[in-house]
Amino acid sequence: MTTSDVPAEYMEVLHMLRQISRNGSWPGTSRRRRMIIRGSEEETLSDSFTIGLFPPPLRIPHTTHLFPSLLDALTRLEGKIAPSRTSSTTVTVNRNAQFVPHKDSGAGAGQSKSLIVALGDFEGGELMVEGRKRNIRYLPLEFDGWKELHWTRPFQGERFSLVWYTPKGLEEAADALDKGRGWEEVIESVGQLDPVKMFRRERMEILLSPPRSGWIQSQGFSMVPLNVNFRSQITRMSIYSLEHELFATNVLLPEGNSSCPIGFQGRILFDFDMPASLLAQLQMCESIRAVLLHHDYREDLEDNFSMRDLADWMVDKAHWARGLRVWEERELPRDTW
Repeated sequence: MTTSDVPAEYMEVLHMLRQISRNGSWPGTSRRRRMIIRGSEEETLSDSFTIGLFPPPLRIPHTTHLFPSLLDALTRLEGKIAPSRTSSTTVTVNRNAQFVPHKDSGAGAGQSKSLIVALGDFEGGELMVEGRKRNIRYLPLEFDGWKELHWTRPFQGERFSLVWYTPKGLEEAADALDKGRGWEEVIESVGQLDPVKMFRRERMEILLSPPRSGWIQSQGFSMVPLNVNFRSQITRMSIYSLEHELFATNVLLPEGNSSCPIGFQGRILFDFDMPASLLAQLQMCESIRAVLLHHDYREDLEDNFSMRDLADWMVDKAHWARGLRVWEERELPRDTW
């Protein structure tokens, strides 16, 4: 199916999905979700994220603030392809994901029927529901993912799929969306704080130091983090550029050894208010504003990883730094430190 064959109502969302897929800002998949995605040779391109709301006391997904325009577009799309359906509070977005037979579980437990549709340029990829094959390429389908066993048939090409639903406990929020209220008002009504605003009110302190290695400096790093023993412990850094309407700053990910949680991966946006004294070794950074853009933390945190968790973790580990330029992911020499 070529671009000219894409139904008009899907073009806005498809364009957005392709854009975030190509610019590197596509969020990662939680460990629980990865367990039901069939492995492939292109593993890094097969993933899933959730956007919208989770029922209290769960935190709002970070993607809700990362991709506000996409969330609005998804809400509009649901209204166009299923006009008689009450607006959903939550959407799962899948990219090239072939799911093994499963029933839905997790934060959305208890909601009624889901609405699913696939889009993109692909062949195959039908949805199997209790053994029945259903073509969902630009053909939306309602089904009960919590009670009915479902999976994805093999496919070739670029395949996105969208699943709208409303978890138990968010019925009033869904009704508010259905009446045309905006997402900001709905989020406030269910008591889920905007993590951006919440974190910006916090006063944070972390230990930073100019890099001791000329090689590190040559890569564009002005400061490196220190652990509680005042030793730099980072073994790898990754820099990502971010296209987002709210931010125009480079993004830095440090991943370290004993001073950093094993398996931590993420994108953190930093905006330092840097006094001149910050350039001195071991000085405190008195004001940090950060937005958690992506995480793959310990399994017990997963989608519930909050800005408060991040704040406490930063103070405890004191191991973040700022990157000045965008670079490809590089392995640092072992003798760097």
